[in-house]
Amino acid sequence: MHSVLNMRLFLFLFLALLLGSCSPKETAASPVSLSVDELISLLSEETEQLTIYNFWATWCTPCLKEMPDFERFAKDHPEVKLIFVSLDRKSVWDNKVPQVIQELGIKSQVFLVEPEADLNWRYRVSEKWKLMSIPVTLMVEGNKRLFFDAPLNYRDLGIAQLQLQKTSSNTFIFEKN
Repeated sequence: MHSVLNMRLFLFLFLALLLGSCSPKETAASPVSLSVDELISLLSEETEQLTIYNFWATWCTPCLKEMPDFERFAKDHPEVKLIFVSLDRKSVWDNKVPQVIQELGIKSQVFLVEPEADLNWRYRVSEKWKLMSIPVTLMVEGNKRLFFDAPLNYRDLGIAQLQLQKTSSNTFIFEKN
């Protein structure tokens, strides 16, 4: 009697574990490397979907602090496309970047861009990107753009989304002070 009961219990636990491991799970997209020119081309495309580009690096504490808010905002707003743009050196692309992505629970797309030695490439992202500092964020919807040169939180992203929707001009720049 006990052996039949033990066998049923074992079978039940085995099936529960098996079914649990088969359930769909959110996984992070594999990081994709881009040249600066490829990134600028992507940023130049008009899109009907609100797309948020967040520029960050593994060594940037304010970047790492804001990234979970961005991820939560994108999860709560499925109409938003979120792309994290890592400006880390190539030497950490295979180890440190994936580690940070995993630790922060990032599920959104991550682009790896090795910035050019001439830092003027940042003006091609936004003429408002005065200092080569991060984090910075670019929000694009249609032909409208918002640029932020400071860390943002969940609430800031919601306000910015509303501001972008209300803006009728081709370009609107907001600098958070």
